[in-house]
Amino acid sequence: MLRRVEGGNYIEIQAIGGDNPCWVKVDYLELKGDLKDLEPVRFDQVKLPMSPYYAPPAGASALRNGSTVTFAWHPLVLRAGDDSEQTPYIVEAWVCQGKEIVFLPLGTYQTTVEVIDEPGCSEPSRARLLAAEKHGYTRPVEISIPVADVTID
Repeated sequence: MLRRVEGGNYIEIQAIGGDNPCWVKVDYLELKGDLKDLEPVRFDQVKLPMSPYYAPPAGASALRNGSTVTFAWHPLVLRAGDDSEQTPYIVEAWVCQGKEIVFLPLGTYQTTVEVIDEPGCSEPSRARLLAAEKHGYTRPVEISIPVADVTID
């Protein structure tokens, strides 16, 4: 284990003798040791391999219905042979849950995904979308999240 994403549940690992670290969700690992002992890394310090061939998916948007936010976008059309075996779309969302901003990376094979975003945080929620193909990831595209209605009693 090398580092951990600050505010998230992903850690960077590297095989013994390997030279290609990767990020893995903690839920899929059996860990020895304390995650808090790993160097924390901000999400924007995580370096992903970028695709030189594709722009981000077009038409990215967010629609709110109460605390549920639905993200949607147009499919990324790949040339034959450029698909990969990984999840083709990733929404990185920083949303308010339990009055705290939490980082949720949401991988999907669909062109929509839902997340819970509650009112009550001091900073606004935000999100961005990336797509994956065999050469790497597209540049991220920012998605504006409609502000949650706040009811004052």
